[in-house]
Amino acid sequence: MRANGDDGAMHASLPPELTETSGVIIGAAIEGQRLDMLVPPGVTVELKAVDRLAPIHEAQVISYLRATGCRLGLLINFNMVSLHKGVKRIAN
Repeated sequence: MRANGDDGAMHASLPPELTETSGVIIGAAIEGQRLDMLVPPGVTVELKAVDRLAPIHEAQVISYLRATGCRLGLLINFNMVSLHKGVKRIAN
């Protein structure tokens, strides 16, 4: 399914859309895991709503970075009083 215009795209799996830079890929599957968002030109975004981010969440983002070839990931936890405290930048 594609969203209207240049807003982005929704996909069931990554290739060949992963190499396109025309929009945002949302909900893509990587070897049984589900990437929340891929924002061109190569930023993976993992969304959480947990009491506290665990090391496994960071490892999940790192595995997405390796699988997609992206160099930057954002881990965002929405279960925070102040959202900016729930954003973690992860570089590969």
